[in-house]
Amino acid sequence: MMSRIDGAQVVRGLAQAESQDFVTKVEVEPSKKMSITILNKSTSVQTVGMIVPDMEVTKEGSVIWSTDNLVRMQSIYELELNPKSEGKIMELPLDFESSDRGTYRLEMTRVVSNPHSLPVPQSVEFEIR
Repeated sequence: MMSRIDGAQVVRGLAQAESQDFVTKVEVEPSKKMSITILNKSTSVQTVGMIVPDMEVTKEGSVIWSTDNLVRMQSIYELELNPKSEGKIMELPLDFESSDRGTYRLEMTRVVSNPHSLPVPQSVEFEIR
């Protein structure tokens, strides 16, 4: 999956983390959006809540974009998941210039969720060609 952005091709990146009850996928899409999708593995309905995590996009260890650049809003995203179902809890644009080709990393810190045991990958690598 590739698309043209700023003269470069962005290749989708995907990482996931798993617990007994959930699988959480973090994806960087070719449209330069970050999305978080959650799979409810349990046999009961689960309500999941999350605040936008602190995020940084880095290249070779240098920060090129972070949520510090955004006006901070404490938006709480909620999602009710039926048993054995999956849903996208959030999708946010990553507004950075990608003129350099290479490997980038989206790193997430300060992940606040309910339940607190929700597994979330700490980083996702993606490539710009």
